[in-house]
Amino acid sequence: MIKNRLNKKGFSLAELLLTIAIMLLATAIVVAGIPSAINAYRKVVDVANAQVLLTTTATCLRDELDMATDIKISKSGNTTTIDYYDANGWYCEMNSTTDGNSAQSISVTKNYGPSESVTMLLVSDSAASKKFAVAFTDASKAGDVITFNNIKVYKKNSSDSTTVIPAIELDNYSVRTIKKTAGEIND
Repeated sequence: MIKNRLNKKGFSLAELLLTIAIMLLATAIVVAGIPSAINAYRKVVDVANAQVLLTTTATCLRDELDMATDIKISKSGNTTTIDYYDANGWYCEMNSTTDGNSAQSISVTKNYGPSESVTMLLVSDSAASKKFAVAFTDASKAGDVITFNNIKVYKKNSSDSTTVIPAIELDNYSVRTIKKTAGEIND
């Protein structure tokens, strides 16, 4: 009977404690790395969303202004304003406000009559994930081409301020207006 006990296979208490200690150490290393992995993932997602927002903004600028007429560009302080008539003949005003490291999203005011106007964002807050703002610092017009300078995507912080997301900007973006008469627009 004593001989059977000595030949019995199994783990000693020391071996079990060592295994548990190694597993705890490995778990601690993995758990410590999870927050940095989540942070890196969020940064990658933010950059991707900012790139999509910049592309969407460029498309919206083109769609809004390619049929515009009587375009006038003015700058007052940190705000650039573009006054124009849209394809339907409504008077519109586009505003972009920046001051280096912060911005308000580009807004468009459409006047449908003497007392009826609607102000909206060029790119909606939901498209901007409510985390981003996009603005341009300046615009110029040469003939039928409007050039936007420094279109940048800004990330909104919790303190209602914004910061520039590096490398998510367009230095110059041009829109060529299509001059058509009212009869040609409806065809």
